[in-house]
Formats: sequence, structure tokens, C-alpha cells
Amino acid sequence: MVDWTALSHFLNIVANFYPIASRTESFADGETFPKDGNPLHEDYLIRGLVWSQWYFAPDWFDNIKDDDGSRCLEDDSTKQSRAARVLYLGMVLAQKTACLSYNRCTRRFSASSPSSEDAMDTARSSDESPFDGDYVLVPEDVAAESQSHKSYVRPSRSQERAGTTPNRQQQRQSILKAEQKHHTDARVQIVSSGEEVGWA
Repeated sequence: MVDWTALSHFLNIVANFYPIASRTESFADGETFPKDGNPLHEDYLIRGLVWSQWYFAPDWFDNIKDDDGSRCLEDDSTKQSRAARVLYLGMVLAQKTACLSYNRCTRRFSASSPSSEDAMDTARSSDESPFDGDYVLVPEDVAAESQSHKSYVRPSRSQERAGTTPNRQQQRQSILKAEQKHHTDARVQIVSSGEEVGWA
């Protein structure tokens, strides 16, 4: 559960030290990632993660020279860029949820409690995982180790409500469907929220 009050307080503190520019607001309005500037140190760390594939602008890393270690150095411009990024993400988040709001006149964030209808929509949408059916490459030793443990798949909320939870044998069969190598040192794991999980 997100502490929206703490988040809004944090964003306001950042805005006190690094005032929000109208340029940052315009990027947030269009939900477009700023194309100017240089990547932050943490951008290189999250660059290959699944959730970041649509986060950065397509050419964000194109004009980067070989790393001589200088991209890890912190200076005032790096701190300013990081603060602008945090505030930009806060504004985009405020557009997407009823729990956080941003006032353009005062340039302040505030937390609000969602209506019961918003809470119901959140509960319904959290039944399904956005990663159902995704493929994850794991090293072969990890695959072997995870198959040697007894596995349990928690039934989804919709299965629990309908009273159609699979028995232990059905779960075991759905977890270990097949062992087919796709690479010499890796296997593909199908990730799921409880419907089917297996090695392919």
C-alpha cells in the first residue's frame, strides 16, 4: 500500500529545493520523456529491465561516449536533472491516480483519499498481473534448483471467489509442464499470477 501523504510530502520537499519549471510541467502534460540532457547514472542501471523498455525516449542513450567513469560523478546539474525527473514522474503519477494531485497554481502536491468507486476499480484491476504469459530467461542452475523444491501456486482471486481453486495435483501439473531447452545455459520460465506457471 502506498503512503500517498508521505509521497506528496517528499515531492513538495524536492520542489522546495529545486523549483518546478514550466518546462517540466509541459513534459508531464504530454507524458513525453524529456529528450534533451544526458542520462542519469541510475538510467544505465535500469536500462535493460523489462518495465523500462518504454520509459526512456528511443534515442536517450544514442549520443553517449565511452564511459570513462565520469557519468558516475555527481555535480549540481546532475542533482537538478534528477530532481526534475522525480517531479516529472510525480506529475505523471498525479494524472494517473486519484490518490495524488498536483496544483499548477501553487506548484504543490497533495494526497487525497480515493472514492469507494476508485478503490473498487483498483481492486478489480489488481486481480490480473500485467506480466501473465511473459517469458523470463533464467540460468540453468536456478531452473534446476527451483524445480527441486515443492511448488505451490496461489489461486487467483477470481478462482477463489468462484470456488474453482485447482487441487494440488492440478497445480503441480501446471507448474512443471515441460522441460525443453531453448538455450545452452538458460531455460524460459512462463510467469503467471496463479493460472499456469511452467518451464518451457
